[in-house]
This record gives sequence, C-alpha cells and structure tokens, in this order.
Amino acid sequence: MTVAIASVAAILIALKVALDQVSGLLDSASQTRAAWRRFRGKEGEPVVQDEPPAPDNEEEPPLAA
Repeated sequence: MTVAIASVAAILIALKVALDQVSGLLDSASQTRAAWRRFRGKEGEPVVQDEPPAPDNEEEPPLAA
C-alpha cells in the first residue's frame, strides 16, 4: 500500500513539473514568433539593409602592429 501511495505521489510531482514548464515553453514560442516577424518585415518580405550600421565612435580604429 505504501508503494502505491509513493508511486502516485511521484507521478503527480512529475506531472506538476511538466505542467510548470508549459508556461516557459509558450513564452519562448511567443518570443520566437515575434523575432521571426521582425526578421521577415511587415509585408512578409525579408528585411534587407543597404549599408552596415555606422560605428558608434567617430575615431579611427587602431592600426595593427
């Protein structure tokens, strides 16, 4: 009888742990979908940048020795 109670408790704990992870999975899927939409652009076409972004500093890079 004790083994049966322990088995049921173990199954319930495992089920709770699995269900606790569902919210994280849904959040991750939502973030992935948002990132994909930003990547694809508003009309569903890929976002193409003509020029690389300008550097933050206006100084010249150090010369290699």
